[in-house]
Amino acid sequence: MISSNGPSTILPDLKGLSGPSSLEVASESIVVRIRWFGLILGAIVANLPGNDWQSQATLDAILLLGLGYTLLDTWYSRLGKIFLGDQPLVISLAESVFIGLLCHFDIGPESIFRYYYLLSLLCCSLRHSRITSSLCCLFHWISFGVLLGIHPDKFGLVPLLTLVILAWLTWASQSLAGILRTARESLIRLNEALRTSQANLEERIDERTKQLQSAQAMVLQQEKMAGFGLIAAGVAHEVGNPLTGISAIVQILQRRQPDDYTGNKLDLISEQLTRIRSTLKELLEFSRPSARSPIRTTVRDILNEAINIAKYYKRTGDRIAIPDSVDSIPPFTAIRDELVQVFLNLLLNAIDASGPEGHVTLEYHSVPDGIQIVVVDDGPGVSVDILPKLFSPHTTTKRNGTGLGLFISKKVMVQQGGALQYEGTSQGARFLVTMPIPNLPVG
Repeated sequence: MISSNGPSTILPDLKGLSGPSSLEVASESIVVRIRWFGLILGAIVANLPGNDWQSQATLDAILLLGLGYTLLDTWYSRLGKIFLGDQPLVISLAESVFIGLLCHFDIGPESIFRYYYLLSLLCCSLRHSRITSSLCCLFHWISFGVLLGIHPDKFGLVPLLTLVILAWLTWASQSLAGILRTARESLIRLNEALRTSQANLEERIDERTKQLQSAQAMVLQQEKMAGFGLIAAGVAHEVGNPLTGISAIVQILQRRQPDDYTGNKLDLISEQLTRIRSTLKELLEFSRPSARSPIRTTVRDILNEAINIAKYYKRTGDRIAIPDSVDSIPPFTAIRDELVQVFLNLLLNAIDASGPEGHVTLEYHSVPDGIQIVVVDDGPGVSVDILPKLFSPHTTTKRNGTGLGLFISKKVMVQQGGALQYEGTSQGARFLVTMPIPNLPVG
């Protein structure tokens, strides 16, 4: 019987690492095969023709105990454990007694079973430290010495060589086991380095993918705005030319001193033409290329421009009001056109979410080192499945939406040192736009 000394589990520190775990599995396979080889060989030797039947029966009984232990240890090894692995010295001592009994009931110190000592030491070295294998060698020496004391007539060169070979094999097997452990540790370090490199590579790929998505979204938005600008410029030109002619005719008629009724109608026409020109001017202002340089501006100017554009969307009229408290906010420096675009996106989304009879309001709050404008609507809010990717590109619930508005708005606010956040409520949605304004007095 060959011992299976070792820890209670096989390489718990290498769980999930295929390289080092394979080394440990190979070592376990060697130990189990050595044990079965020794057991089968011992059964053949014990039952050779010509052996005394009493000795044969005794040897078979001892080997039967070894078979039971071998079966148990093989089963535990399949489970990734070692039978009595937390008591290696007890197993080594029991194995020394086991091998000594086999030799004693065979022919004494010259029995072929003495080679079991060598196999036992090899298994112990594969599984255990130098100290454990050295103590195992000491137990085998004592066992073999007791055997020589019981059979003094067998004392000679061969038994003495057995003791020397036991010592030599202990040293050699320890060196072999040390090489295996060194290789295992090297594979562990290599595996960890590979896992770290893989994780870093995946992070870089994710970062580059996000950057590519961001760049793609910005290009799409720019193309969209450029197309809108061309259309707006064309419409303004086509409408502006006849509008100028109509305005000139109205002025000519007014200079001819018409009657009161006609004069009132001409004044009304003139006022409506002025409104149309104002609308065209706002349209052209919005469609022009965005200024990328920071300028001096105010919160009211930004909100006014966003609302003036939004009021033409779905006939919203004047239902969006700016809080009077924003007038207390001092002027600050920012990329004005980008902030207008942010608030316009939020207002249009709020108008869509709240519906024709809904309400959209603006709130103002002072926060440390800046202000917070909140766009509030009484719509259904953002669904739970959309919420995790709300600010990701191409995320939209609109049939004809591009899913770029919130993504670009958040990106713009981050670039300007601010923030854009979503806050769901039981009765609608709240989008919080935080803008940094240095030296702002907290009100």
